[in-house]
Amino acid sequence: MPSLDGAIVIVEDDVESHPATFARDLTSLLQLPDASAIQGLAIGRFQKQSHMTRSLLEQIIDTQPSLAGIPVLANIDIGHTYPLATFPIGGEAQLAIAADKASLTLRHH
Repeated sequence: MPSLDGAIVIVEDDVESHPATFARDLTSLLQLPDASAIQGLAIGRFQKQSHMTRSLLEQIIDTQPSLAGIPVLANIDIGHTYPLATFPIGGEAQLAIAADKASLTLRHH
């Protein structure tokens, strides 16, 4: 497992998941020793079969105290959906979120 210190964490889930599983897995990830130093969270788009809704995802994010004040971007095209992009582990990225615009840019890999 690479260090999460200063990282933008990018996560996704598959069709076998559902909101409760994702919430549990995210909680586990955020309890790792250096997770308190993450700089942002990006979440891949969920497959329809997962039954994840925007409202449920917002509730899951809101119940994670360690995410307070950290930018979170969701519904991005990575993982088990199409179209998709692949981000390398250990690459350098920038996450920018404003009221009307959000972006995740891979800077170096």
